[in-house]
Amino acid sequence: PDKPGIVSALSACISHNGGNLTSLDTFVDQPPAYAFPHLENENGGPSFVARAVFEYDPAQWKEQQVKEAFGAISKEFQASVFKLQFGT
Repeated sequence: PDKPGIVSALSACISHNGGNLTSLDTFVDQPPAYAFPHLENENGGPSFVARAVFEYDPAQWKEQQVKEAFGAISKEFQASVFKLQFGT
């Protein structure tokens, strides 16, 4: 669900771990015509959707640590869908 502080938590996590946020796209998927019907949250309300692109040093912030950090944010904000994609 959409809640205050999600963007702040994402950007703080990235910067705290030495990363640099290069792109951030966010929106709230509102009824009646959800753009992503599968993202409707459990209580039928609007879902917050974010796509963040960031650079970081994998020698300093290991992939498993990245997953754990964002997993904690996902739990804190009760995300129903949470995906990480690593690439070059």
